[in-house]
Amino acid sequence: LCNTCPEEWVHFQRKCYYFGETAKKWIQAKYACSSLQGRLV
Repeated sequence: LCNTCPEEWVHFQRKCYYFGETAKKWIQAKYACSSLQGRLV
């Protein structure tokens, strides 16, 4: 199995997920995801 997710990201069902360690308001979380080339789900 080849895992192409960045370090500290979780691979699940052919996608990569990142779980931040601190709570953020929605807009802050959206910007944080964008800065990591991700999308908020």
